[in-house]
Formats: sequence, structure tokens, C-alpha cells
Amino acid sequence: RNRHVETREAMTLFLATSRQAGLRCLQILALTDVAALHLIEGNVEDAEALLDEARARVRGTVVRFCDTQIAGLETAIAFGRGQETLARTSLARTLALAETQGTCGCLMWIRSGFSALFSEAWRSGVRPNVIRVLVRRYEVPPPTPFTDPWPWPVRIRAFGAMTIEVDERPLIADGKAQHRVLDLLRLLIAESGRNVSAQRISDALWPDTEGDGAMTNVRGTVKRLRDLLGDADLVRMYDGKVSLNHRMVWLDTWALGELCESVETDAVADATVLEHRLFSLYREPLLAADDHAWLIDGRRRQRERFARCVTTLMRRRANAGDIEHALMLCDRALGIDAQLPDALKRVRDSLLQRLTSHVPTQAIPKGPTRLH
Repeated sequence: RNRHVETREAMTLFLATSRQAGLRCLQILALTDVAALHLIEGNVEDAEALLDEARARVRGTVVRFCDTQIAGLETAIAFGRGQETLARTSLARTLALAETQGTCGCLMWIRSGFSALFSEAWRSGVRPNVIRVLVRRYEVPPPTPFTDPWPWPVRIRAFGAMTIEVDERPLIADGKAQHRVLDLLRLLIAESGRNVSAQRISDALWPDTEGDGAMTNVRGTVKRLRDLLGDADLVRMYDGKVSLNHRMVWLDTWALGELCESVETDAVADATVLEHRLFSLYREPLLAADDHAWLIDGRRRQRERFARCVTTLMRRRANAGDIEHALMLCDRALGIDAQLPDALKRVRDSLLQRLTSHVPTQAIPKGPTRLH
């Protein structure tokens, strides 16, 4: 929760108390936890000093419950210092220990520091089952939203027909008993997947139910969705709002949003890569097979986002002198979704006119296009 001051005070007291008590096991645990906290704050030297003390406490004993924790911290320190070869070697040892002796508790503190290492190990096939467990247990995020492959606990595609994968296996849930649960998931996706009010859910799914009955329906259906996906942490309900857990769920609408932001800010220079990613995500309109009225606004928002992204990529191609490629992008987009905003078609018509009239290529002004 980013309450670093309170956490530091509590962990400092924990360490002091363990030293006073003289309990070796408690001291080792406190030393490694406080070392992880120092790493979060960028105090690598302090972290390493505490880690050295933890190693000294372990040496010559049969205490092994913190071996994975110590190895994990060594990995994070090496990676933070740019010692990639050492970090890979240390990671392999950490994963081996996690498999045989137990998990690495420090991941709860410094999980983001393992993102790149886990991604590389996953691609290389290094102890994938262990990585999958650690990613789920400690919600280790991927290096970027586009990272693939990555052991997402749940993957959901909503452009076109909705498909769900749990631990990379298709989830078949089309029975009548799951109808309302899947409607809840569709509604969450249409409403951006984050902080959807229970009132909004109730109004959409149970419009004729009021008061406590409506809230009972929402809570019960959230629980059934958690059960369906296999983990209560995948769907969170807090302060009357429901969210999918972005650390554990890959959602194509989120990926599209991150991609379009990269396009607008020129964060990824390779236009071909961006175009490939864009069309691999937006395969059809949002939840194209469903006709619920409460999907209309969400479908429109995603359609406009996609169109803005295509328009920006068209401008880039045209400004580089490749109008034909820009037109191809537009045709491809309209082939996927014929109801894209008219502004995209106007850009296409302008480029067509320029191409057919043999007007010398001029830079198309870069700027937002209103898509209504």
C-alpha cells in the first residue's frame, strides 16, 4: 500500500526485538525481511549488510527455512547492479530451492525486481512450474503489459467472442448455471475492468431488484466468478467496487489501451511491430457475439480507441511517404469492424485523393482526430 514509513518502523522494531530475544530463527527472518525493505527503497548497501548478517546467523546451523529468501535477495541485488550473468545463476538456484524447500517470501516485497528475470527464465523453460506458482502467489508483474510469453494465471480475450484461459488451459463455462457469472465478467470488461460500482452491476444485471437483495446478488455472483476462475484474489471487491486483478489477469482491452498509449507517445519506434500487435488484439468488436444494452458504451469506447490508434499509424506511414501502406491499414481496420467512426474514413478519403491526383506527399499534421 506504499506505506513505507509505517512499514519501516514496524520492521525495525521487529528486527530489534528479535535481536533482544536472541532467537536465531526469528533474527534470520527479520534480517531478510528488513533487507528486502531496503532494496525496495534503493538502499542496496544496507540490504547487503543485513543479508551478510543473515548468512552469518545461518552458517553452521541446520536452519534452512530462509535459504530461498536469501537466494532471492542475492538475485535481486545482482540484477539491480547489472550483474546479469550472476543474477541468472542466482535465479536458477532460487527456483531450485523454492521447488525443494519452499517459496521465496521476499517476492512479496520486491516482486517487480524479478519481472525481467522470470520472463527470461520462462522463455527458456527454466522451472516453469515453479515460476507459475510464484507469479500467482506473489502477483509478480510482467516487465511490460506486452510481455509474451508470460505465466498469467488468467488470460481473457474479449474482442470477438470471449475466451478464458486459466493457467494456459481453456476454461469451458457455457452452461446455464454460469450464465449470470459470465455476464458479470462481460460487464466488468465493458466497464474497463476496474472499480466498477456494485450499483452499476446491480442496475445492469438485476434491474428489478432493489436494496439488500441487489447487493446480495452482486456479492454472490462475485464469489461464483472467483470460484470459476479458481482464485479469490483474481476478482476484488472493496468499498462497493469490483475489479479484476491487473497483476494476475491479462485482458486484451487493457493490452490495447497500453499499446495505444505507446503509439501516441512514440514509445515503440518500430511501426511494423505496433501494427502487428494492434491487429492481433483487435480481432473483432468488443464481445461481438453479445447484444446486451449495457455493452454498447463499452464497445463504442474500444472502437474509438482502436480507430484513433489506426489513424495515428496511418499518419506515420503517410508522413514517411508510404500512403499505400496507410490505406492498407485503414482497409484492414474496416474489414475487421465496419462501424468504425467516420473520421477514420475521412482520413482514408483524403489520402486516396492525394494518391490518385499525384499530389506530392506532404506531411500530415500530427494531432488528435475527433472520432464521433
